[in-house]
Amino acid sequence: DLISQYITEEWNNMYPVHIASLFHNYKLLNDICRTFKDVNMFTTHEDPWTPLLLASANDFEDERNCRMGELAAQRRDKTVKLLIQKGADVNLCMEDGVSPLYIACQNRHESTAQLLLNNGAKVNLCKKNGVGPLYIACENGHESTVQLLLNNGADVNLCMEDGAGPLYIACQNGHESTAQLLLKNGAKVNLCIKDGSSPLYTACFSGHESTAKLLLSNGAEVNLCKKNGVGPLYIACQNGHESTAKLLLKNDAKVNLCMED
Repeated sequence: DLISQYITEEWNNMYPVHIASLFHNYKLLNDICRTFKDVNMFTTHEDPWTPLLLASANDFEDERNCRMGELAAQRRDKTVKLLIQKGADVNLCMEDGVSPLYIACQNRHESTAQLLLNNGAKVNLCKKNGVGPLYIACENGHESTVQLLLNNGADVNLCMEDGAGPLYIACQNGHESTAQLLLKNGAKVNLCIKDGSSPLYTACFSGHESTAKLLLSNGAEVNLCKKNGVGPLYIACQNGHESTAKLLLKNDAKVNLCMED
């Protein structure tokens, strides 16, 4: 038949199993898998992807299926479930360590992330630079996804190579409610990156005043400085964040605290 004839035809560095997975055509994918057994095959791109990675990442929506009442998330999850049933490895990663769970969390595909977790996805499996699913969900402020990961055993203080953890990146981007959720789940409020920057420091750098206030109310050290002596008050003043500076002074920031120079 036609499927058997074209099963190994390559298009744009992908085989039919990849294309059907990418566009969440789970019915065609099921037909392909009857003949083609390697559902863990990588594409031939410079940065190769598996069918499961492609299915977990894409948010493909088409007008026909919308009219039929089938949402993109439903099609994606049916595709992911089929791939897993056919033997897809839920923890098989890209060369840089990106896993299907990571890519689902990055794109706020919460139901897909739940499906992957239910089928053995490692919640703390990280990229080579140390960025894990929880970190990327916090970076983007995907609070419900963060809660899902924490409920499934995500390490709230798991850090990148440079020491940045989920709380640090949430504060850097001003995701206050995400930061609050992390703190409630045991995030270390004074956990610093390698250069000494704390979550409070990075919140003050960007003038995220409400996030800074949250950190201070949870025990953040107001005078905790980087290795070069730059502290929260210094960086808030340098960047012209007046109300943040006032907040720090009200919380006993040392007004004459100096850098090494």
